[in-house]
Amino acid sequence: VGAFYPFSRSHTNDSSLPQEPWAFGAEVEETARVALSRRYRLLPYLYTQFREASVSGLPVMQPVFFADPSDMSLRAEQKAFLLGPSLMVVPQWAGQTAMPKGIWREISVAGENTKTDPHQVRLLQKGGSILCTGSQIQSTDDYNDKDITLFICLDENGTAKGTLYADDGEGFSYKSGDFALTEFTATKIDGNLNITVKQIDGNRDRSEVTYRVALVEQEKIKMHEGFSGNEFSIELQ
Repeated sequence: VGAFYPFSRSHTNDSSLPQEPWAFGAEVEETARVALSRRYRLLPYLYTQFREASVSGLPVMQPVFFADPSDMSLRAEQKAFLLGPSLMVVPQWAGQTAMPKGIWREISVAGENTKTDPHQVRLLQKGGSILCTGSQIQSTDDYNDKDITLFICLDENGTAKGTLYADDGEGFSYKSGDFALTEFTATKIDGNLNITVKQIDGNRDRSEVTYRVALVEQEKIKMHEGFSGNEFSIELQ
């Protein structure tokens, strides 16, 4: 679960017991490897949520009732939580949790299977959202925002929307416009899924970005080939 906290870090010193995942045996090491792989793939989404927090003041980690403040049944839910507006984190030990209304579909971002792995949390994506993920890396030093997978979960009307924030990752050049805030929209029309990409703020060049599409459907995710540019259409089967 800690891999999905906004700030995820283990503290130790020279005189403490080892805390590396492998110090606790092979099972813990593998569990930690999968959890960290999921976090690394979610870095573009997390980076976007931190930028949003810096602008609006909304926390990155949110109580479930943020999904629908008018639903009083969500106020007592303290085991599951939202990671930004599009992702709900549900630990497997949480049992029956209060669910916001609407579509919430489980996704696998790094090949994990919560049906066979009892330790990994369930990640539920909100219907009507587009969630941006990156490639599999081993360190934040390898972070690359030029190869993005769009997890698209349509709402009841066959539409979805999401954003991606990108900048240099170091320094303060974003203050002079060296950043890009990109908006994605997806619409299902006549058996096709039409996707548009529009940079809505900043002057950072994003022309070399390659996007792939992971269409989140009931009980499955369909992967589609990558594309570049501002418009793309997928023929739905």
